This record gives sequence, C-alpha cells and structure tokens, in this order.
Amino acid sequence: MLLTDEVVTVVSVHTLTSMSVFYATSFPMIRLRRFAIFAMICGISHAENGPQMRDVIEQWQADDQSVQLGLAHCAGEKATARKLQFLTTWEQHLADLDFDAMDTENRIDWILLHREITRNRNIIQAQNKNSKESRDWLPFSEQAEDLLLKHQQRAKISGEETAEVLNSILQKLPELQKKLEHPEKITLTAVQALSVAKQVTEWKEHLGFVIGQQEGFVPNFSWWVKKPWAATSAAMDSYVKQLREKIAKQTGGENDPLIGSAVGTERITQELAHESIDYTADELIAFANREFAWCEAEMKKNAREMNCGDDWKKALEKVKNDYAAVGTQDEMVRDQAMKSIAFVKENDLVTVPPLCEEFWNTRMSDPATQKMNPYVAYGGQGVLVAYAHEDMNHEDKQMAMRGNNLHFLRVVVAHELIPGHHLQRFLADRNRTWRSAFNTPFLVEGWALHWEMRLWDLQYPQTPEDRIGFLFWKMHRCARIIVSLNFHLGKMTPEQMIQFLIERVGHEKLGATSEVRRYISGNYPALYQCGYLLGGIQLNALQKELVRPGKLTEKQFHDRVLTEGPIPIELIRAAILDQKLPRDAKPQWRFIDDRK
Repeated sequence: MLLTDEVVTVVSVHTLTSMSVFYATSFPMIRLRRFAIFAMICGISHAENGPQMRDVIEQWQADDQSVQLGLAHCAGEKATARKLQFLTTWEQHLADLDFDAMDTENRIDWILLHREITRNRNIIQAQNKNSKESRDWLPFSEQAEDLLLKHQQRAKISGEETAEVLNSILQKLPELQKKLEHPEKITLTAVQALSVAKQVTEWKEHLGFVIGQQEGFVPNFSWWVKKPWAATSAAMDSYVKQLREKIAKQTGGENDPLIGSAVGTERITQELAHESIDYTADELIAFANREFAWCEAEMKKNAREMNCGDDWKKALEKVKNDYAAVGTQDEMVRDQAMKSIAFVKENDLVTVPPLCEEFWNTRMSDPATQKMNPYVAYGGQGVLVAYAHEDMNHEDKQMAMRGNNLHFLRVVVAHELIPGHHLQRFLADRNRTWRSAFNTPFLVEGWALHWEMRLWDLQYPQTPEDRIGFLFWKMHRCARIIVSLNFHLGKMTPEQMIQFLIERVGHEKLGATSEVRRYISGNYPALYQCGYLLGGIQLNALQKELVRPGKLTEKQFHDRVLTEGPIPIELIRAAILDQKLPRDAKPQWRFIDDRK
C-alpha cells in the first residue's frame, strides 16, 4: 500500500506509537493536518515551524458554518449579537497564536483570516444598522425572534404561544399597510421598501420552517396554528407586494426602475483595506478615466485602419454586425477557444494541464439568464454561450447577436476558458484549497483581465476589428470602475450608469441595462466590478517586477500565481518575495504607474 507524500513525511520525522503508525499507514489518503490533530490528542511530538494556519482556517470555516446553520432560521438583534460574539471569540483565538513563530505563508494566512473576521463584523454591523432603520416597519420582529430562538435552543413550543405571536403580527400589519396607501405622507424610500420587503419575506420563511417542524408532530399544534398561520402568511405576502409595487414600483415588468443601495464612502474604504488596495475611491476613478482615454485614442487609431476616420463608434458598429449565423454561435466559441489555447502553449506562457485542456464544454444561456448576464460567461466547467433565442423579441435578438459578435468573442473566450477562468479554476481546486474562504475578485477576475492585456501586448488580436473588440472590453472594465464607484459614493444614478455604458462605451441597451442591474443588485460586493481591471493592472505590475529582471520566467510567474489561491494580489506578491509581514500589515503597494 502506497503512502502519500504527506504521510511519508510524517512517518519519517516522528517517533510514533503503534496506534499512530496504524493511523498513518492504514489510510493513505489522510492529510498531514489530520494526523497533526491526532498527534496532539495523543501527546505525540510534532515539531512544526510555528502554528499551522491551514488547520486554523479549516476550523474557522467549520465553526462559521455551524453558526450560520445554527442561526439559519433566526433573525433579529439577538441573533446578530450571537454572531458578533462568535467573531469576538475567534479574534481572541487568533491573538493567542504565536504569530512571530510563523513563516511567510502562515503569516499571510493569519492576516487573511483576521481581515475576513473584521470584514464579517463590518457587514453584520451595516446590516444591523439597516434593520434598525426599518424597525418601525417591522414592529412584530421582537416577538417573532423570541419564538425562533426558542426553537433554535431546542425548547418546547406550544401551539397556543405560536398562535399568539401570529395573531400579534396579523393585528399590526393592517396599520402598516394603511400608511403605505399614502406614500406622500411617509419617508420610506424605494431602497428601504425593498429592504423591508426582503426582511418580511425572510421572517415568513423562518416562521414557516418552525411551524412546519411542529405541525402534524405535536398534538393540538395545528388546532391552534392552522388558521392564524394561513391568515398571517397571506397578510405578510400582501404587505410585501404593497411595499414592492406601491413604494418601489417593482411590478415584475422589464421597465421597472432599477433600484440599488449605495454602500457609502466608509464601507468602500473598509472594502479597499480588506482587498489590500492602497488607493482611495477617487484615485481609482481618476485612474479609470485615464485608462478610458487611452482606449478611446486606440479606438480612433484602429478605426482609421477600417476607413472610418476617427469615428470609432462607426467602426464599432461594423464589428458588432460581424456575428455568427443563427445556430453556429457555439461553434464560433469552440473555434476561438482552440486558438487561445494553442497561442499560450506555443508561446510557453503558462502550463496547461492535459485534463484542463481536454474537459470543458459549451452550454447555451437561456433568455432569463441573459437578463442578468448578456454575454458569454464561465459556468461550471465551460462556457455559457449567450445568443439570440426564439422566445426573444426581434430587437432583443439583434442586440444579443451584436453583443456577442466574433471580435468580442476573441477576447471573451480567452478570458473565460484558457488561459482565463477555466485554467484558474482547475488549478485552484488543486492548490491551497483552504484559501477559497478568502475569494477575491481582484485575483479571480483580475487573472482573466491580466490575460486580456497580456494577449494585447503579444499581438494576439492582429486585425483592427479584433483590436477594437479587445478595446471595447477594456473600456467596459474602465467604465465598471467609474460607474460602480460613483454609484456607491452617491454620485451617479442607475439611469446615468446605463447612459454612460451606452453613450461612452457603445453597449447595446439590453447589455447596459443587464450590467447595471447586476452592479446594484446587492448580490455582489461593492468593489467586485473594480476587481477586473484593477486586479489585471496589479498582476501586470507584479509580472514586470519579477519577470523583466529575470527573477522568474513568464511561465514560472503565471504558474506560481495560480498556486497561491484567490487572495489579494499584494499578499501573493508578499508570498513570492518571501516578505514576513507584521500582524497589523496595512496595504502599501502602489501598483499603478503614475506616469501620464
């Protein structure tokens, strides 16, 4: 029976008891960290170089999951307080570790976990603040929370007390709904109305879960609860509908106003620190505007090659109209994928494992998905192909085809597959997997953007049409920084964001609207849209620092980045340069070339 390298190392460096020898040799797939825990319990010597943060992080993930699952059907101030208490406990766990004894990798992991805990605290406190602002519209929350917590703490819940809580909710809702009939007399904004509607929906789901755990199992429970729950459930649905339609004007139609919640300057500053970005939001907007101007100049240059003079939008229209014939879009995607794979292999730019190259696929994106993601995207183990569908109206079909034309795809497919996200995902699943807990768009999306810019430098797009396709996407990434940060700073409305994407970048209306809907939905971190271009710029800067002086070959550089995990790029830089960071390490890498 063969042993893994990890177990062989353990066996060779430790004096083991007969029981521990059995443990190590009988299960060849067992990992070192599990043996270390076993050794600690048995009192076996384990001469590691300081605390091993991989074990700590995996314990954190398990503990955090326990808390999240344990409070999955609870809401309110008491549940929030318990989550904050959990974070405080873990902060103390980290403080008690011997940081000074750690090597570079373990220090990086310690810093990552500490920042994650800090960020979770910031998010919970921001959510709690929003909940307090909504308290007048959720007057039943305290009673409901007490009932939910009682169930969570495994106490017996009677049908009578549950019916009393439901009846209390039922009595309070009509008064709230009466106020909503006169929106001009209340200060509830559309954003707040959607937040309240979301919370009411969650309360209903939590109550429904708890009731479902009693009905049919506890004698007489249904006798008390059946009627009150039916009435309360319907009233809560009515309240949510009124909040969404009367105040937020959300009817489910395509022309519903786009509504999102700006997080504000303080939260943006916190997020930048979490991502190891040593720039202010205003500095990043200025940088994006500068890069946007470069793109416009390059657009004009290539437009002249297409006999369009300086009218790059005219050239862009020509590019958009070069799309695949109906029924052949997936073939076009596959063809572009093979070209990008061949290019990076022929130029020895990065290692492409055979399994990664062999196993990927294409899947068509349905119309509903394209409302949020109107372009080709990575999904699972392949490419989600966006294209016109027979159920779309004529205008939307045209926009879907034009927005996914041949020259746009030349860069997008490389971005999504190899050397982009598919290669990245393949290696991430096989290296430092515990760092998936700290997933950051600055590396995940930045990796793919780095390749867009690297392929540009290596003249992968050889025709002016292909170069315009590349430039369109870089302008798009610049625009993402400009519009998303300005939105979160309260300087741009969703409508202005859409107009910017249409008028300045050249998006189709369908694509621009879908993009903005995603930016402001709250389903992505506030800095997610910035991660594409800024992460790419970071990796470009790091490549110049390491490859140009000959410290690493380009292939060695790319292979090394892929093994470090999806963490902030400044910390990848610290790992490669073997920088022993202090525990209170602050962002300090100025990666943007300030030359005009």
